[in-house]
Amino acid sequence: MPPKNNTHSQNRSTSQTSCPANPTNVDNSGPPPTQSNERGAAAQVASASQKRHGRAKGLQGYSAADCTALVAAVKQVLPLGSQEWALVLTKYNDYADQNNRATRDLDPLKIKFRALVNHSKPTGDPDCPTYVREAKSTQMAIDKRAEILACDDSKSDG
Repeated sequence: MPPKNNTHSQNRSTSQTSCPANPTNVDNSGPPPTQSNERGAAAQVASASQKRHGRAKGLQGYSAADCTALVAAVKQVLPLGSQEWALVLTKYNDYADQNNRATRDLDPLKIKFRALVNHSKPTGDPDCPTYVREAKSTQMAIDKRAEILACDDSKSDG
């Protein structure tokens, strides 16, 4: 009789694995699922679909001195094209190396300068940082330089 019982229990275990929808017949041989595993998988999916904006953790932001150096470099060059922006990048990265600051790539440097130019005065505080005022005046000088070059080109065509 005992051998028949073993066969019956083996049949029962195979039927347990064939129908996982029935909670009484679930195979519990593996580790049980936990809420933290489910949340971890959901967090991975959510983080993959959401992009982080701004700088990555651990990277240096721009200090006031960095902004001043950036504006000074732009003011020296008054860049109109990519070659002139490359000069600004070189000047800024020289400053960064000398002052133990992070060196930058060209596009983030341009974006930061544009952000300084487009910075609006905060309401309730009439004081605007010096580097923002300088950035705005530097942008006007760049615009004037571009206008002068455009006027010179149109005179030579006529």
